[in-house]
Amino acid sequence: MNDAIAKHFQIMARNNRWSNFRLLNACAKLNQTELEAKRTSFFPSILLTLNHILIIDWYNLDA
Repeated sequence: MNDAIAKHFQIMARNNRWSNFRLLNACAKLNQTELEAKRTSFFPSILLTLNHILIIDWYNLDA
């Protein structure tokens, strides 16, 4: 892998870590009812959205 591609993946990984940090800090302020509340989005709740993000992160790490 050339240095430019490696650098790109490092930048993307740092952005993912920063994004997850901000998202989890915001979600930590919510109570269980708010996390499970029905939402109008691709996933029906914030909790299910977080679950999806976790599974995708696991998938990417495994790759």
